[in-house]
Amino acid sequence: ALHDTVLATLTAIAAGRVDANAAPVRERCAREAAYLRRLVRQEADDAAHRPGGPAPGATAMGAALEEAVRSAESLGLKVSAQYHALPAVPREVADALAAAVGEALNNVRAHAGTGAAFLTAIGTGGGGLVVTVVDRGAGFDPGRAAEAAGTGLRRSVHARTAGIGAAAEVESVPGEGTRVALRWPA
Repeated sequence: ALHDTVLATLTAIAAGRVDANAAPVRERCAREAAYLRRLVRQEADDAAHRPGGPAPGATAMGAALEEAVRSAESLGLKVSAQYHALPAVPREVADALAAAVGEALNNVRAHAGTGAAFLTAIGTGGGGLVVTVVDRGAGFDPGRAAEAAGTGLRRSVHARTAGIGAAAEVESVPGEGTRVALRWPA
């Protein structure tokens, strides 16, 4: 991951292939600095809570979530992400949860009227996991959204989580933002 992100950017700047002062390069550097800070926090958390390193599968969950975060950041959304004691999960669980998170972040970018979101992923007792995406944007009336045909929440969040034995809860109030909580197992 570092090779494909930070190292590639630094190499391009050092080789003079890009203008380090150009706005897109500065924005990419800011996204990658945030990514490095998340990696450092995750490593510190893993070391503090798991003697000998992270549990097998925990890295897969963190990597899948980071991919969703990087994708949202590449489209201009600022994501503050924190991970704590991620449990080992099957690959299909990591992929489905990350895809649901990606959709929640896409919804923030497209509908919330804010450029920022907050993501937390916390391991619970017994190997469970709670992942939450929160924004302080426009919010919406969940009753009206449930009636809308083809909603991304129904297909891309609820269906994905149900398919892996997880649950999704969406709370929103017009003018007060939205909270999407994913729990595995349900």
